[in-house]
Amino acid sequence: MTPSALVGLLISLLMPIEKRQNSYDQHYQRQNQQSSRNRPFHKCHQRTVRQVHGAAERVLQKAAQYEAEQQKAGALMTQVYAKFKDMPAPELRKSPEAMAIGERLFINNCSTCHGSDARGSKGFPNLTDTDWIHGGTPEKIEESITLGRQGNMPPMAAAVGTPEDVRNLAHYVLSLSGSAHDSIKAAAGQSKFATCAACHGPGGKGTPALGAPNLTDKIWLHGWGEDAIVNMVSQGKLNVMPAQGGRMMPEQIHVLAAYVWGLSQSALPP
Repeated sequence: MTPSALVGLLISLLMPIEKRQNSYDQHYQRQNQQSSRNRPFHKCHQRTVRQVHGAAERVLQKAAQYEAEQQKAGALMTQVYAKFKDMPAPELRKSPEAMAIGERLFINNCSTCHGSDARGSKGFPNLTDTDWIHGGTPEKIEESITLGRQGNMPPMAAAVGTPEDVRNLAHYVLSLSGSAHDSIKAAAGQSKFATCAACHGPGGKGTPALGAPNLTDKIWLHGWGEDAIVNMVSQGKLNVMPAQGGRMMPEQIHVLAAYVWGLSQSALPP
């Protein structure tokens, strides 16, 4: 082999090695560049983690502070209500302090549905009269506030009969309270009232144990007149009062019940 041929062979053998070395050099260079570019990201990430941890610690501190304040407020409230705990409603009604507290409890918890004057509206009972669907004693009022109430009248049109039967029944129901009605239709609907008597009683005076309203007074919770009664019989009605026992202390409910009971006592004759 001539010297020039030997040099050419060496060059051809060395070239792949040189190319591989250049490839390795380029790879490590890219890694270094990437690492350099990622360095600000890592710093930012670490800063964000520290900020999140700090925010979490502040939230926990606020929660602990709130819990301590609630416990303190609860202890103070227990002291305030302790004097009223064993007082019956008639005595509480004579206490200006208890009635002022009861009024504030009513405004904060009951007025949204029953109105600031407690006179209610369509679908929400008037608490200032003597008409009580579930009973109007202080004990029953306290029970209603604590446990809530659910009134459920199922659709009864199919049991009553034809649409004409339902309208005749509506006039009979109107006659029970002395409301304006068609006496002929009322007479025809009287026999159909047997379907209603199971809940409202044979005379239509209601059954507090079932939450069935008195139909002989002129108090119409869901609307008055033939069409309103036909609609109730045909479609039924579900009415719910949410329980307050989980939101209020028993001592608060005791004072509130006495206040509500007192509202209805004002409607009684002297």
